[in-house]
Amino acid sequence: MGSADILFRMDADGDNGSHAFPLPSNQRDAFEQVLMPQMRGALARGRPFQSLPVEMNMSQFPVAVDPELVGEYPALSQSGGGYFFDEVLEYRVWCHPEQGAPDEGAGDDYYYAFSTYEEALTFSQDTPGSEEPLALIRQREWINEPSPGTLLHEKGERITEWCVEWLESGPRREGEIQAFIAAGGNV
Repeated sequence: MGSADILFRMDADGDNGSHAFPLPSNQRDAFEQVLMPQMRGALARGRPFQSLPVEMNMSQFPVAVDPELVGEYPALSQSGGGYFFDEVLEYRVWCHPEQGAPDEGAGDDYYYAFSTYEEALTFSQDTPGSEEPLALIRQREWINEPSPGTLLHEKGERITEWCVEWLESGPRREGEIQAFIAAGGNV
């Protein structure tokens, strides 16, 4: 077992097993603070702990905040911008029949929605005429830049499609927007 692996034992309904799985260092705290108490609580109530919560999915990028709603969001959204995000709603793969995707709508473009980036990427790689995955995100606070160098802190709800790479810094943290603006966007 590697240094980043987690070993846990479960004993519920007669199932006594040891399981090891790799855990990236950036998810270790979340595992210890979120998942372990849930597992202990389930076992204390005499119930088996059946699955990892969505937040603990071993995805490279955040998983959809509510997998039950994936595919239910409006097709049209804003595009890009804002510098910060609060939640990933779904990952989308847009398909273009004129570029070789199956024609599922009288020649119109369409998309498939997924809970994880990895699912969307696999579909994109296996489907001719499809784009790289995009993330549909929710912003509760963001930066509006009406002209170069003019940074305005906005609040409300904004749903927009983003390049997946823009998710790398993770969800917005308290005070980040103010620090970003104070630094003139050079954080």
